Amino acid sequence: MPLIRHYQRALGETGIRIGPVLALLTGGVYFLVLHKDRSPLAGIDVNDESGRQEIHNAIDWFSKMLFSRPTEQDMKRKIADILRSNGVSEDIIEDSCSLL
Repeated sequence: MPLIRHYQRALGETGIRIGPVLALLTGGVYFLVLHKDRSPLAGIDVNDESGRQEIHNAIDWFSKMLFSRPTEQDMKRKIADILRSNGVSEDIIEDSCSLL
């Protein structure tokens, strides 16, 4: 699916597979909607606006968390910069970053 490929590219080297993540999110929303007339789930009633807003906020938070996660390469660069600023030799920095 083009949308999944687009988001998978956006996640790059994070190791996160977006397909299963989207499947779980979609399945969760479907479950909430299909069971809305039975009982609230986790105290969230999607029959009213405040419940729907809670779900919206949770999906928004999850999306931000997912896409703001630094890549392994970003973390290695940051660690290397900190080590350099503390006078650590390039050989030790290279050896240390190769362990990550």
